Amino acid sequence: MNTSKQNTLNRQSRILFATHTRPDYMPPPAYSENMLICSPHYPDKQDKQGIIQSIRLPEKQHYDLAALIDSLPVAQQPDLVIIRLDSTFQHIPGNVQAISQPTIGLIGDTHHMRRPLQTMLDYLLHERFDHLLIDHTPQHTHWLAEAGLSPILWMPGTLLADQWITPCKKPEPHVIFIGQMGKAHPVRNRMLESMQQANIPLKIQTAPQAIACQQYNKAAITFNHSLNGDFNLRVFETLASGGFLLTEQLEPQAGQQNYFEDGEHLVCYKGSDDLIAKCRYYLEHPKERQRIAKAGHARVKTLFSVQRRLSNFDALLSGQIEPAWQQENFDKRVQAYGCKNRADLIQRMAIYEWVQEQHRVFKQLECRISPNADPRMVCDLADLPRLILTIENNPAALTLAEQAGIAKGRFNKASSKPIIMQLLASSDIETIGISPDTAAIIISDWLDINTNLRNKIDKLCSTANLTASNHTQGLFLSNLDWSDVWNKPPHT
Repeated sequence: MNTSKQNTLNRQSRILFATHTRPDYMPPPAYSENMLICSPHYPDKQDKQGIIQSIRLPEKQHYDLAALIDSLPVAQQPDLVIIRLDSTFQHIPGNVQAISQPTIGLIGDTHHMRRPLQTMLDYLLHERFDHLLIDHTPQHTHWLAEAGLSPILWMPGTLLADQWITPCKKPEPHVIFIGQMGKAHPVRNRMLESMQQANIPLKIQTAPQAIACQQYNKAAITFNHSLNGDFNLRVFETLASGGFLLTEQLEPQAGQQNYFEDGEHLVCYKGSDDLIAKCRYYLEHPKERQRIAKAGHARVKTLFSVQRRLSNFDALLSGQIEPAWQQENFDKRVQAYGCKNRADLIQRMAIYEWVQEQHRVFKQLECRISPNADPRMVCDLADLPRLILTIENNPAALTLAEQAGIAKGRFNKASSKPIIMQLLASSDIETIGISPDTAAIIISDWLDINTNLRNKIDKLCSTANLTASNHTQGLFLSNLDWSDVWNKPPHT
């Protein structure tokens, strides 16, 4: 850990912030009046006094960040270096361990794309940071911890802009959504369509961050649906803007309920029917909306002001770690189990990434778990909110889930007609069999079985019209239109 600088951070501190984002889309928060932003999408820019304000980085290429910092004028040597890490790696900072100032790696966007966790893990095993934080996907910290990268700390809201608006007394009587749509957001798109079909007064827009926040404030309801079960920035932006937020119910591992209470600071829905019912209810109950919007705004302003976040960074640099940031206090899976070896970790991670990607695309999935399926894989998958986990007489999985802090209510049966996958141990495939409605088979102990048994499973799956996937071993798929290569990481 770098302890060469322990000065208290304030709005005059020199902060270098390296990111992949654009000035008009999720720019870094104004943590300081002396911030230097480095990005492939920012220009090389100086003010009239010759102070460097931004530096353009090479896009999708490695660059020596330590050398870049050393080249800065003495008066602009940073007190703190914050590096936003994204699984697309639009910028790829290198030689991080040679940076003399304290470094914070801010991990994000491991919840979509083809191999986001493996890609991030590979990078982090080659580049060493003084501190690693995860922002909106705390459910993924256990993977990095299993790889030996502890401690990975969770500080939500680190990207929230310093923009605060008092709740509007007379908002316009409509629901608003401002954000991305298109092929990356099929489930969100279906939710928006369901509101339109139900004649909910809905406005859909795209807008820069500052304008979006004003619109959140003016609308009676702001609708939010994450890309893929993540505790996204729109939650914080809406509440900071004084808006009333109607957002999807996430699994506990995503962390939303650690900071915001349903019905007190925001309102959660589960499924399109519940969404429509709550839109209608809260459009007709302005006093309840106002109460919740005020409470949510006060909560965010207290916990996530820029000064509070700077104080958190200060505490981090001095080793004063708050319990709320530590993995064991927001996801007990990190204590309940681990990997056998590196191959075991990568196999489980690859299975999770594949299921996570299908979760992004399909409205509802069901995974039927056989009696001897690996309990760790069951717990791995428990943080995907639209994935139904049905356990078929697997007491070991239920025991481990309890140790991992996963509620018994997480395991239930589908109420509609989801896409079916089966998580099977090799010993179960003949006794349990392949269900006729199964679209995918996952063999949980594939790495532990011999070639003869693998060949036998291949034949059984082939008879059921399931073919081996090229994504990872032990995965067999029907000819359903599975998602696999959307936005493949550019450096693989």
